Amino acid sequence: MRIRGLSVSFPNGDRLFDGLDLDLPRGSLTLVCGSTGSGKSTLALALAGSPRVSWTGSVEGGPAAVVWQDPGAQMCGRSLLDEVRLPMDYACVPADEADRRARGLIRRVGLARLSEDTDPMRLSGGEQQRLSLAAALAQDAPVLVLDETTSQLDPDGRRVFMRVLDEAAAGRTIIAVDHNPEPYLGRCNRVIILGAKGRVVFDGPGLPDNAAQLGVRAPGHRLTVPAPGSAPTTCPPSSPDLGLGLGRLPYGAIVALTGPNGAGKSTLLRSLARRRDLLRAGISWLPQRGSNHLLARTVGDELSRNTAFTPASTGLEDSTGLSPLALSGGQRQRLALARALGRAGTRLALLDEPSYSQDLSGTAQVAEMIKQDAHRRVTLMATHDSLLIDALATHVLRLPGGRIEEAGPQ
Repeated sequence: MRIRGLSVSFPNGDRLFDGLDLDLPRGSLTLVCGSTGSGKSTLALALAGSPRVSWTGSVEGGPAAVVWQDPGAQMCGRSLLDEVRLPMDYACVPADEADRRARGLIRRVGLARLSEDTDPMRLSGGEQQRLSLAAALAQDAPVLVLDETTSQLDPDGRRVFMRVLDEAAAGRTIIAVDHNPEPYLGRCNRVIILGAKGRVVFDGPGLPDNAAQLGVRAPGHRLTVPAPGSAPTTCPPSSPDLGLGLGRLPYGAIVALTGPNGAGKSTLLRSLARRRDLLRAGISWLPQRGSNHLLARTVGDELSRNTAFTPASTGLEDSTGLSPLALSGGQRQRLALARALGRAGTRLALLDEPSYSQDLSGTAQVAEMIKQDAHRRVTLMATHDSLLIDALATHVLRLPGGRIEEAGPQ
């Protein structure tokens, strides 16, 4: 892929990249990192030729198949087999061959244990990411663009995903946009780190020593979050019993719900969110990709609906006049988290992948937001994010196969 003079402009006059030149040969894997809002997903849109962004310059070497940040939003098929077959149907591949290739791709991404008639919208986030990869590979495009495609994968799912990428690399140009470089290290030929306004602040064969200062999660990095607040002077006599083998947890408990993709973590949170006794106690609920539920006209309007968080505490002090739709994925996620946790009277917070699409500083902000007023509630968060678990969790619940295997203090 050959990129010359790439610039992206916005209606308010802002510009990204401002004449970016890149040469990305076939057979290469390039990792693009950077802080939230630096333009990583916008770059993916431009490389895919999306009409959603106004860009100038030239991009040669496509077309590109894309796995987007929100895989559920690109699902079109009624079943797993339909989803992977669809690109081949458009290409007029004979039906028998399309079925054979689709089943092979489903098997390669580790979803063969599921019925091929399964509705894609019933999959977990990590399973949807793997299915989207299979559908992208079915396009047989010379360029593959991945936008935050490891964020919801469990460790086994991540290994499968990366093995498939290794197999697909021959003859393709792969551009991976990701806040977490660790799965790609040792595989990628090149690391590009974007800074403010999409400016390239690093371009080399591996991570620089100052990766953390550039907003990138360096392997082995740990979060430091403020100490929990003191116990409130008035508190309900007992916390809600979740019925998960943990008994009545003390206020201030933060339970990390972990397990492989498809184990039932999101399903468990949804079932708790519907329990009448818990609803009476006071629930805050952040569904997976909760940013899809932002309804206010501006960021400032959205934050004004609660008093717990300021624009500065969410890292959105420069964006209060913008529509939530104008934010990056990580910024929208923090806004959705503020909306959920800012509800008065919350005694139980149910958070599904709260650090989804966060860079290093964004993950630290998410941790601080969860820790703020945590002593007034019990928090249950489904997450694969080891940074968040290590920084916050007082208890860990592991759910392999939909069963509670381990319930106890961290």
